[in-house]
Amino acid sequence: MIPIVIQVSNINNSIKDRNFREIAGRPAIEYLLQRLINEAETEVVISTSMDKTDDIFETIAQKYNVKIVRAAYSAVLERLYKAIDLSGAENIVRVFANYPLLDIEEMKLMHQTHISENFDYSYNEHSKGVLWGTGCEIFSKDIIKQMTGLIVSSRKHCHFT
Repeated sequence: MIPIVIQVSNINNSIKDRNFREIAGRPAIEYLLQRLINEAETEVVISTSMDKTDDIFETIAQKYNVKIVRAAYSAVLERLYKAIDLSGAENIVRVFANYPLLDIEEMKLMHQTHISENFDYSYNEHSKGVLWGTGCEIFSKDIIKQMTGLIVSSRKHCHFT
């Protein structure tokens, strides 16, 4: 089982309603969720803000029977830690909702390598043939915990990688 956190928000979108643009007749966020649930052995957690514009993701989480974590918009690291804690996993894959065309096969390969090599952080975006917008990141629980303790600036909690 691959634990995955989908980071999503309707705040600060450069493209209005981008999470709900249709792909194959479904909103992009649901398209991604269905792919992850159907095409991979995954456990998905949605990570979003506490802002009321993101309440819609509670409904989506219930619809697809996935877990959800929420915190302040800028508290991305806190939400990631909550997601890995909720999953009970030692490593978690972070996927951005605005990457609905995620390369799931590459994600699986990277996950296997990350686990077998005991890495703290793995990243495949725009590397070795993985197209921009189809990649992901993997974090160990230990590195997330370390970063949470080390990073003081709220801006860095939002943009920590």
